Amino acid sequence: MENSPFGARCHRPCGVRSISSLLDLVARMNPKNRKFGEPGPPKRSRNKVSKLAVCEPTNQAERIIQKFGGPIPMAEALSAVGYNKRVTAIYKWTHDRDKGGAGGMIPNSVHAIIRRAARLQGILLTPADWYD
Repeated sequence: MENSPFGARCHRPCGVRSISSLLDLVARMNPKNRKFGEPGPPKRSRNKVSKLAVCEPTNQAERIIQKFGGPIPMAEALSAVGYNKRVTAIYKWTHDRDKGGAGGMIPNSVHAIIRRAARLQGILLTPADWYD
């Protein structure tokens, strides 16, 4: 416990010894008040490794999603050919039917669109990818 400008003692050893140092600390935390070149708070990474990229694919949806490089690159490739689906819809293809997914099967209505997107991306989809 240390002395605080706000009272007799502070319960946190935060290193703030005066009101001006407290205000300075708060100002530095605001990204608008940071000076050019000062490091800001750490940013969250969007490049998360999905379980599909780590595990061995076991069904049709996982195999084809892995060929595209994951669900996000696959969603981007599908949107390039005019099929705008969210990444969550692509994830649902890998989930079990009792959990609201497609049971590891890609819907037949999307097969031709996936083939077209793969051709544009230079991805080779073999019959072994489509059938077990």
